[in-house]
Amino acid sequence: MLLNAQGEVLDTTSPFDRLGGAPTFSYGLTPEARANRMMLYEAMMAAGFSNCRDEWWHYSYGDAGWAVRMGRDACIYDAIDLPMEEYAEKEEVWVRLFQSRPNPFLPTPD
Repeated sequence: MLLNAQGEVLDTTSPFDRLGGAPTFSYGLTPEARANRMMLYEAMMAAGFSNCRDEWWHYSYGDAGWAVRMGRDACIYDAIDLPMEEYAEKEEVWVRLFQSRPNPFLPTPD
């Protein structure tokens, strides 16, 4: 969500369902939704981020996607080699947290 200074949600919606309205430069946006998306786009681009054009909310800085979209030869961030035990520990935590996370696309139980 994109919020104004008062914490109110700004319109960034599209008339298309789900991912059909996800591209940054979607057709059919209201003037308000287009202006809000462009406000975010211009601010993030001015700060050096890149936008994944397929998802208006998706910005990157320093990773491989950023490097490709910005025409860079390399990304700023690189892989970190962890000892296998530490990696396994972190993976266990991730799996446990992921399994307990509710699916936002399923109806909530009463």
